[in-house]
Amino acid sequence: LRAAGNAPQTLIVCGTRGTGRIRRALFGSTGSRLVRNAAGPVWLVSPREDQNRPLEILAATDLTSVGEDVLLTAVSLSRQLPSRLHVVHVVDQMLERFLRRTGTPPEQLEDLRRKSLEQAEQAVHDQLAVTDFRTLPQGVQVHVTEGPADVSILNAIRELNIDVLIMATHARGGMAGVVMGNTAESLLPDIPCSLIV
Repeated sequence: LRAAGNAPQTLIVCGTRGTGRIRRALFGSTGSRLVRNAAGPVWLVSPREDQNRPLEILAATDLTSVGEDVLLTAVSLSRQLPSRLHVVHVVDQMLERFLRRTGTPPEQLEDLRRKSLEQAEQAVHDQLAVTDFRTLPQGVQVHVTEGPADVSILNAIRELNIDVLIMATHARGGMAGVVMGNTAESLLPDIPCSLIV
C-alpha cells in the first residue's frame, strides 16, 4: 500500500493462496487488506488448474457508474486474452418482499418480478453498449439473477467455472468496513478464482 501510494490509477497485483474463512477471520489476509485500503484497483491472482484453456471472465455490475467501469475493464481484458466474458447483475427484490407482506396478489408479484428482471437485463445491455464488446470473438453472455449479491455471484462463479471475477468495491475503511463490509470482501474467503476489484 505504501509503494502504490494514493494514486487511484495504480493497479496492485498480488497472489493469493485461498486460505479458509476461519483463518482469514482470525488473522486477516493481505488480499482483504488490499481490497479494503488500496486507493486504486487490486488484482488478486489465484492459481489455475488448466493454464491452456481460455479464461472464463465474470464481470459483476450493480448498474452504477462504477459498474460501467467494471464492464469497460472486463471487455478490455477479454480483448487482450483468450477468454469468454460473462456479465452478471443481481436484482434486489426488496419491493417485492415488501409487497408480499401487504397481501399483494401473487399474479401481481410475479408480474412485478418479471418486469424488474427484464428492466435489469436491458440496463445491463445499455451499459455494455458504451463498450466495444461487439469486437470480442466469443461475445458476451448476460446473466440476471436475484437474491443476495454475494451468494448469487458465488453461484455464478461455480456454475460457469469462472477464472476471473471483476467487480466494484466500496472499500469502506475503518470501523464502518468491519461492521458493514461489502460484497467483494464477503466473497473473498470463498471465491475459487482470481479477483479484480
